[in-house]
Amino acid sequence: MKTYYSDFSYEVEYPTNGWLDGFTDRNNLKYKTPDTLEFDRFKNATTGTVKTWFEEVLKVIPEIKKISPKLIFNFDETMISFDKKLKVVVGNDVRRSIKKGDETNEHISCCVTINAAGDFFTPFIILQRKTISTTLQKLVFNGLVHIGGQENGWISQSGFFDWTKNFIKEVKEIKEKNNLSDNAILFLDGHNSRQNIEALKLLEENNIKVFTFPSHCSHILQPLDISIFKSFYVYLSKKRKNDKNF
Repeated sequence: MKTYYSDFSYEVEYPTNGWLDGFTDRNNLKYKTPDTLEFDRFKNATTGTVKTWFEEVLKVIPEIKKISPKLIFNFDETMISFDKKLKVVVGNDVRRSIKKGDETNEHISCCVTINAAGDFFTPFIILQRKTISTTLQKLVFNGLVHIGGQENGWISQSGFFDWTKNFIKEVKEIKEKNNLSDNAILFLDGHNSRQNIEALKLLEENNIKVFTFPSHCSHILQPLDISIFKSFYVYLSKKRKNDKNF
């Protein structure tokens, strides 16, 4: 592959795979698929940490078993990235390599909410743009999705506040429809976007108790992570593999 830069008078050529193979052989190197920084964080998810968290939750809300499943919620966001899977070159004696996420890659964040009764609620999608297409506008108009746009495409404190306002409306509708008066419970992770004081006050004022999972344990405690999102990524991976136009 060749790349030409208009600011320079010479041509830049990238090394071929053959050159790279020869370079790694001569220098006692190898190719390796890197791990993400999240890999080491999983070590903090001990049985003691998980057990203590459940004990503390039950102390605060001992009546949780009596609360309607329709009022026990779980919120989380997932990300769809369009970057390519790349390998790195490391020494032959290196067992593991670390890859830091590239936030400049194009991606979409989707915030999803479910309850213990198995109901899904209007998803909140965050795009890396300030305007949306006509197709997406129709989805918003028909109440099928909420959309937020910002430069980096990640959920922020302001985005979490926007989600909170829509979530409270849906909780009120559930209570009215099912004649429920119990306090609602919301489980989510400790992402820094949740540190929006106004959003947390709004949830408290509307009798919604918030509980965060212990650090680095969402991969085993977060219901959306271990069920919905996991199945979604398996499907997405198969789709990408089998559909060249996807």
